[in-house]
Amino acid sequence: MGREKAKRNAIEREKEEQWRKLANRSATSIERIYRGHIGRRIAISARKEMIEFIAQVRKDEALQEVEDYMARNSFISWKTKLFRLRKKS
Repeated sequence: MGREKAKRNAIEREKEEQWRKLANRSATSIERIYRGHIGRRIAISARKEMIEFIAQVRKDEALQEVEDYMARNSFISWKTKLFRLRKKS
């Protein structure tokens, strides 16, 4: 009777150990998948910020080029200012 009980206890302990290992593997998989998900969200956000930054830099450069061009070509600058004034009226 004692050997049978010991054998059943050993089987129960083995089942519990298998369930514990399964739970740990599952938790590890869930954590790995979640970290990947969060990492992709951060990467997407960083990409969007970079795109916005580059667009702003390009816009600023284009405005600076127009201002430089207008400063070099005073007649065109004067004509453009006159056109804007007429447009407002």
